[in-house]
Amino acid sequence: MKLCKRIFIIHVRSNNISDERYLRVIARIVTSGLLLSYGIRRSTCICIETPKLNFIVLGSRIRRLYSDDSSSTGIIRRVIQGEPHAGIRFLSSCSEVNCKARFDAIEFMHRLEVLSLGNIDYPICLDIHVVRSEGKYVIEGLGLEPWYVVAILNIILDNLGIDT
Repeated sequence: MKLCKRIFIIHVRSNNISDERYLRVIARIVTSGLLLSYGIRRSTCICIETPKLNFIVLGSRIRRLYSDDSSSTGIIRRVIQGEPHAGIRFLSSCSEVNCKARFDAIEFMHRLEVLSLGNIDYPICLDIHVVRSEGKYVIEGLGLEPWYVVAILNIILDNLGIDT
């Protein structure tokens, strides 16, 4: 995990890990956080923390991750069932990730003007809390689908020159 400079820590508050929508949401978070039009964000990692299982997807080591929902959802389904996959490690908790700078993602976006990010130590970790609301999975307190927020945060961090 030394190669992770940007880590999204996704806290998913749902016990229904066999729900197809649940699997699709996690897969979309992973693909929106790691995939670029020309490859993979090698220094970005996605840590998924659920009530039943925790794992980290390492951008530098992930294999066979594609942008289509069916293949990425299949990878997540197999991982949640306990099967290993290249570039994905099981953890006891996402707190095992050694964050040098840790922010709540929503607060981070709201406070960009006042944050001092000049000499930031890596890895930078952004916590995102996902809840089920009205039949869909959204960011707690924001109501947006989590993969949009991850994509927006990647763009913000790229534009700030963090981890480029």
